[in-house]
Amino acid sequence: MIVQNKYIKIKTDKEYTLHNYIYDAYLELITQKQYIKSDNSFKLNYCYIKFDDNLVDIENASPSDFDIRIAISNINLIGNVSKVECNYTYTPIYVYDIATTETTYDLSEYLDRKITAIGFGTLVDYNATILACVDTSNYSIYFKENISIERKDIFSSDALSSESYPINLAPITNKYQIVEGGVTRKFPCYTALYSIGLGTRKGVMDIEYVIGTDIDVIEESSTSFGFNLRKGLEPNKYPTPTTYAGNLYPLPLEVSREILPNINLYPGNGKYPLLSDYKYIVYKYRYYYFDEFNYDYIDLDEYFTMSLPNDTKGLFEIVTKIERSDV
Repeated sequence: MIVQNKYIKIKTDKEYTLHNYIYDAYLELITQKQYIKSDNSFKLNYCYIKFDDNLVDIENASPSDFDIRIAISNINLIGNVSKVECNYTYTPIYVYDIATTETTYDLSEYLDRKITAIGFGTLVDYNATILACVDTSNYSIYFKENISIERKDIFSSDALSSESYPINLAPITNKYQIVEGGVTRKFPCYTALYSIGLGTRKGVMDIEYVIGTDIDVIEESSTSFGFNLRKGLEPNKYPTPTTYAGNLYPLPLEVSREILPNINLYPGNGKYPLLSDYKYIVYKYRYYYFDEFNYDYIDLDEYFTMSLPNDTKGLFEIVTKIERSDV
């Protein structure tokens, strides 16, 4: 899976188009969200701005390195079965001054100051984190009352989603669970890996391994995880009048040659299509929500799949890695 910052656009009297550096912490957050339940998304809720002086380390900044923080004003998603594009807009209706820890609607003391760096991050349980940053010190960009900062991120995968876009890679959710009670509550729904399996058709498992029961996640690194799978070790053996259960038993499916109907070959008394080999590794994600009142994760009986074409034979490890793209 690839995370790409398509652009950062800073609009004042002029428009500047730049690219930011994505931190490892952001890749780690996206990786963990694939298989660990969390009530936090990886949406970049805030834009951080530094004035006047250059940022010491653009690849390792913290919120205290910046002067003000602006909240997100708009976000939208578009995508297809293999990628999702996320568009953010930040405009300073009000600002949070990091030094004074005060929020103000009066922007006058910040106007016409040179912007030397812009960061993007989250704020969870009062803990702020910078997850991406861009150095603007070489540009003549000044803070204006009409300033607008936009960013476009693209999350792409080699696997194909059963939904209109890869929901597991989306930094926001469009699905909510309504819980009736004394007070009607609305909780955002997220997804986590429920199982992995093999299938001859996209999105359909012929063999399924439930995570934590049948198979375990192998944490390769902070930005990658994998599973050990087995497919088609040797030709199948099934009970017949001369071959029966005992020391002999059915083995994993292997199809050495597929024979399908054509003009000269069609179903009949002695000829018919056989099972196809497993063509996909299928990841099944399950929806859940975090019940803030009971402080518990609640699983829903709703799923979607990501199908990865694969023709590997034998015992193998499939690894999912989150990487940044520099182009």
